Amino acid sequence: MTVVLSRRRMSIPESLDEMTVDIAVESMTKGDTEHFIRALFCDRNNSDREMNVDESVLGDVFDLCYGCPLFTERVISWAQRKDIIELDETRNAVSLNYDKSALTLTNTAPHSLNEELLEVINIIPHSQLDALKVASCLGISFDMQKYELLKSDGLVDLLEEVNSTHGIFDVNGENFRWRHVALFEALQSIIISNERTEIHERICDSFDRMSEMSVGDVQHAKHYSMAGKWNEACDKNMESGIVASHSFNFVDAVACYEEAKKCLVQSARPSLK
Repeated sequence: MTVVLSRRRMSIPESLDEMTVDIAVESMTKGDTEHFIRALFCDRNNSDREMNVDESVLGDVFDLCYGCPLFTERVISWAQRKDIIELDETRNAVSLNYDKSALTLTNTAPHSLNEELLEVINIIPHSQLDALKVASCLGISFDMQKYELLKSDGLVDLLEEVNSTHGIFDVNGENFRWRHVALFEALQSIIISNERTEIHERICDSFDRMSEMSVGDVQHAKHYSMAGKWNEACDKNMESGIVASHSFNFVDAVACYEEAKKCLVQSARPSLK
């Protein structure tokens, strides 16, 4: 069985039509949006799942977010952060806070997902923002056990701080995974090229100071390439190719050797024939 994930609907050859199942995540209906808002407040407030959501909140959120779950979550988070919506415990309902806002959500809330994500990024303290930039260079998921030097620099503490207030990662022990690809991509988009190179150099330094480093980890080669350390990147890609070929994974082995060849072109080494 082959599973293919795509953010765009893929065209399937007619010859494979009867052998494939197309599963898509559709936009939420207004009813779905109400259940989702209720669930968000329950998770954050340990509240009754039978609470109501006022039409003034539900209608604006649904009109604004077009049924997108991520945007809905971010708009609710934004509105709570601005103290515009609240859980009215006397009525057991999510409602607009009229004491603080005389405007509707439609008039005041961010009108795009990127706008909301960038606002979150802009209010994060610089130390936490720097930590998120490093995390985005580590990848969509990463194991901090592989980065001892970064741990000693306080990276884990900073990531845990920002996660406690903004829920950016799913964390299991020392394994971190970005909850939303959109936020991961937003962080990557604000890193300038020189800064990105410096971050990957820090990551490579963490590898270099480890007493034991797993041989054949293709992620190591990627970081050396991004840091412009072409000789090391070439060596790591060759190691990864050898490890892959020993396990009869020849497709990955060829890909690693191709990357090693590209790194060799960039390095000062003489060409190999």
